[in-house]
Amino acid sequence: MTSGSELEISLLGPFEVRRSGDPVSVPAGGQRVLLAALALAAGTVVPVETLTDQLWDEQLPESPRRALQQIVVRLRRSVGEAVRTGPGGYYLDVDRSQVDALRAEDLIRRADDSEPRTALTQALMLWRGTALGGVGSDALVRQHMARLTELRLVAQERLFDLDLRTGDAARWIADLRDLVGVHPLRESLWERLILALARSGRRAEALATYEEARALTVDALGTEPSARLRALHLDLLGEDETVAVQRPVPHQLPASPQHFTGRTTELTRLDELWQAGSRTFVLHGPGGVGKSALVLRWAARLAPECPAGQIFLDLRGFGPDQPMEPGTALGMMLQAVGVASRSLPPTVAERSALWRTQTADQSLMVVLDNVRDADQLRPLLPGPGCTTIVTSRNSLRGFAVREGASRYSVGTLSVDESQAVLTAALGSAAVSNEPEAARQLAELCGHLPLALVVAAQVVADDPDRSIAAAVSRLRSHQPRLDVLADTLDPSADPRQVISWSYTALDDDSRRAFRILGLHPTPTVETHAAAALLGRSVPATRQLLDRLVAVHLMHPVGSDHYGFHDLVACFAAEVAEPDDEALRRMTDWYLATLQVSRSTAYANPALRPATPPPAPVSPRAADGLNGATEWYLRSEHAIVEVVRLAGRRGWHESAWSLAALLGDFQSSYAHSAQQSVTSGIAREAARALGDPDKEALAHFLSGVASNVGGDPVAALGWHRRGLEFARSAGNRRLAATILAAMGTSHQATGDLAAARSTCEESVRLARGLPEFPLRLAHSLVNLASIESESVDWCDAGQEHLREAIEIYRAQGARFHVGLALANLAQVATTAGHPEAALEYADEAIKLVEGMEDGLVRPTALRARGGALRALGDVDGAAVAWSQVLGEMRFTEPQRAADLERELAGLSSYRA
Repeated sequence: MTSGSELEISLLGPFEVRRSGDPVSVPAGGQRVLLAALALAAGTVVPVETLTDQLWDEQLPESPRRALQQIVVRLRRSVGEAVRTGPGGYYLDVDRSQVDALRAEDLIRRADDSEPRTALTQALMLWRGTALGGVGSDALVRQHMARLTELRLVAQERLFDLDLRTGDAARWIADLRDLVGVHPLRESLWERLILALARSGRRAEALATYEEARALTVDALGTEPSARLRALHLDLLGEDETVAVQRPVPHQLPASPQHFTGRTTELTRLDELWQAGSRTFVLHGPGGVGKSALVLRWAARLAPECPAGQIFLDLRGFGPDQPMEPGTALGMMLQAVGVASRSLPPTVAERSALWRTQTADQSLMVVLDNVRDADQLRPLLPGPGCTTIVTSRNSLRGFAVREGASRYSVGTLSVDESQAVLTAALGSAAVSNEPEAARQLAELCGHLPLALVVAAQVVADDPDRSIAAAVSRLRSHQPRLDVLADTLDPSADPRQVISWSYTALDDDSRRAFRILGLHPTPTVETHAAAALLGRSVPATRQLLDRLVAVHLMHPVGSDHYGFHDLVACFAAEVAEPDDEALRRMTDWYLATLQVSRSTAYANPALRPATPPPAPVSPRAADGLNGATEWYLRSEHAIVEVVRLAGRRGWHESAWSLAALLGDFQSSYAHSAQQSVTSGIAREAARALGDPDKEALAHFLSGVASNVGGDPVAALGWHRRGLEFARSAGNRRLAATILAAMGTSHQATGDLAAARSTCEESVRLARGLPEFPLRLAHSLVNLASIESESVDWCDAGQEHLREAIEIYRAQGARFHVGLALANLAQVATTAGHPEAALEYADEAIKLVEGMEDGLVRPTALRARGGALRALGDVDGAAVAWSQVLGEMRFTEPQRAADLERELAGLSSYRA
């Protein structure tokens, strides 16, 4: 196949393609139009919709996407695999220097920096006639001909200006006459022709040429020539060879966007910084967050403070075009303050110095929008009396430090501000009629102003103007960015806006972004990212910080980084399929979960630890608090990794992850998540043909059902699990399942079956001296059942005391607390409220400072019961009220029972 590096595409004249210098035949029609369209955007994805417009204009075929695919296939036969598929479209994998139109553009831009005459001459030599000759696309001509023509004229004018300064203007007279004949209303050409004649000693011809230009302007436009051309005429009449034009007062600020709302906090802060004396401001944030809109609103308010005028320049730092060169930007700004184009110095350093001189004593406002980096920005800073306002996706931290600029991070909108944007776009009636749908729409747009405005247009285009319908489309449509796409205006297309930040990255950062897009959740821990990337943790932090610097990611608390929702959608689109990376990530979660479970529950891991591909999270091994905190923060990601392992047939990993999650999920009543992971574990165990694993997987499903409030279903899962455990000869697991069955029988109200089953569990566990914790757990389960009957309470207390001794000997502090909390409950039932208070208080003290969702609630329930028994009704109310809020989420049925007991305390007061 042909590599892109071998191709050369010529568009500045008759259409030509060469491969390694030899002509390549590209048939006229669709192939030629497609290649030209892709070449004019070399290296950048062109959306499918844009390409179909350029190919067929308004006469689309029945299936334009399919027709485009067929043309792509045929074009690849002609030019090879340089035609590549990208997110939402296609791109040509060639360097800009391989397309004459783009090479000319780059040469003209470079002419501002060094060797201007050489660069301009080389650029003009690339034109071989009328651009886009033989391409055969009216749409391409409409979209690009004016720009290509302007490029050529700019190069010719700049080359003339160089000769004008060296006194070699006469040789341009004939060319300039030809050019004004083709472009009669371009006053800059008339100005140069008049100057060339005057500098060549042909003053009379120069005056006559002015009259010719004036007559054309008056006849065609009904107005006099520009102030610059009239000033040149006056200078000629006075026989002065220089042009003296009064300093203009520029007013270049665009109007602020129509639907701008909110941002009160940001505007107030900017006002405060201005009043405190700041004069250079950097507003940074992700694409589409509304930086430019905010700046335009604030600049309009600030304009009266800048009587010398306002200059606005889009530096194209992130976008479909190449960033504006500093020399070009300086030339535009110098001309805006009255410096004639022929008087512009040739180098960036000279223009920058002249710019500072021209603005040194001016109260001028300079808005530099969409800055790429500090190198582009520094030469453009005006004199000290001016106000400079910069927007960028780059955080520009170093620039702010060196230049003393005030930096302000522009974030997404608040919930209220998002609603205000939708109200402004759709009307108050539409939003008030569907308030919940409007809230969901804002969430799906990530509270990003650009996405909100686009989503509002989606609603407006719906014949029913239904916000709920738009929400449904965004939820069900994959990828979501397709729904928000705007193929006619890339600057209003969230996918394109995000892609400009992505394409601006270096190769290493782009690859990291694509691999991070494989992570199953938008937030990733640094150590997990290191495993995914196959890098060290310090190297990973550097990469993540690079993505943060251009607002493709953002820090999320300690040592975590996150994608904005829509950036996460884009990252998933460009993610590289990489089994090795996903394996590393899965192994890392498995190893870290092992450490976390062992730390939290003082239990050995379910299988020998394998060396993780990156260091485990330090929090996972940092005591009970750290381990549970790590689990709670990572649980959603781990569940998604279990799903991923299941989908990929990594049965051993899927089962192990689900098994390690079991204690955490049951402790925190995460029954819905455990139903998912245990189901995947069952499928994995069945595929592995391992009865031990099948037993545990069914046990976990039973736990999930019991915690979720369905003890009957739980008993079914447990019975099946017990069959597998017994067939495998696994007495320890059989004891575990029997204890859980006792809890499920207890929940159905069958206390006799519950006690009998738990007693069997204890008997089995006593025969397993190598697993003391299993015996302790079974004793606690048995005691829990015995606590419900006065006749069994004494036995329950003895069983709990025995369990506590085992837990203390094993250093299982959490379980000591849990057993003490249970002992407090049993003691209350047995009529020993004073002892119950002691046990409850000791349990609460043991878990003080721990991340705990089980011991403290249990102990507080027992404490309330003991205080009620002692006649301290107010104390009981306080204890139960403290725990009720937590129980509503973890144990809704018990919470309802406790609420009834709390309400019934009034009878004890009587």
